[in-house]
Amino acid sequence: PLSYTRHTSRSVLLFLVGLPFALWGVLGWSTVHVVAVIAFVILGIDETGFGIEEPFGIMPIQPLCQVVTATCREALEHYG
Repeated sequence: PLSYTRHTSRSVLLFLVGLPFALWGVLGWSTVHVVAVIAFVILGIDETGFGIEEPFGIMPIQPLCQVVTATCREALEHYG
């Protein structure tokens, strides 16, 4: 559902905003690079999950359906 997607995205962003403050004492200036890599990975997983959740939003399903419909009509006219 859309509300779940929004909730997880906001939670991930909130985590990523707070992460540098938690790591600064341990890593110092290396925090910038570590947080960038972690953000890249986590946001990539989030985007992949969104794509898997809504496959027909990114697939051109309408043209495929039109081709199948036209092919079925041709078959019915020819063999029917």
